[in-house]
Amino acid sequence: MSSTQSCSRDSAQIVDVLLAVDVLTLLARYPGASRDPGMPTPVDGEASFVLAPSMQGIEADRAGRLRVCAAAGAKLRLRATALALRGEHAVLLSEVRQPQDSRSLSSPSSEVDAHAEIGVPQAQHPERPLRRPAVDHFWQMSVLGQGRGEFRVGIMLTGRDGVPLGCFRFSLAYEISE
Repeated sequence: MSSTQSCSRDSAQIVDVLLAVDVLTLLARYPGASRDPGMPTPVDGEASFVLAPSMQGIEADRAGRLRVCAAAGAKLRLRATALALRGEHAVLLSEVRQPQDSRSLSSPSSEVDAHAEIGVPQAQHPERPLRRPAVDHFWQMSVLGQGRGEFRVGIMLTGRDGVPLGCFRFSLAYEISE
């Protein structure tokens, strides 16, 4: 995409944002991390990557910054995932908070779609995936207008068994453009 392209003016737009967390890096840097989501270990965003649509196309940023192009009224949905080669870890977004005086985004709300589905490959026929039920969790905010701000993100890292391995909190700066 060209850098002069403008973003959608569609107020019904849904903007999906993915926060990818390098779980092994966080656990290695903070071996004594809190396992209590009420008392997370403070970190900076050095082990997280944000993927979001922007005016230049899909943008990935490792510095704890979110830049997104969306019209007022659009819904921004923040999801988390782990950078894990074999799916051995999961990242749960336990908290998303921002200052009350934000003029760019509404207060975040935790949403769950219990009827979502994902495609799962079959061993004998990977080209014919099966649909399986999955729970989709995300934090949603309405875009109020252009601007910048910051929200606080709390994450819980778990193993395959769901046992917490570490709870962390960091700030994520954002910029909304229309």
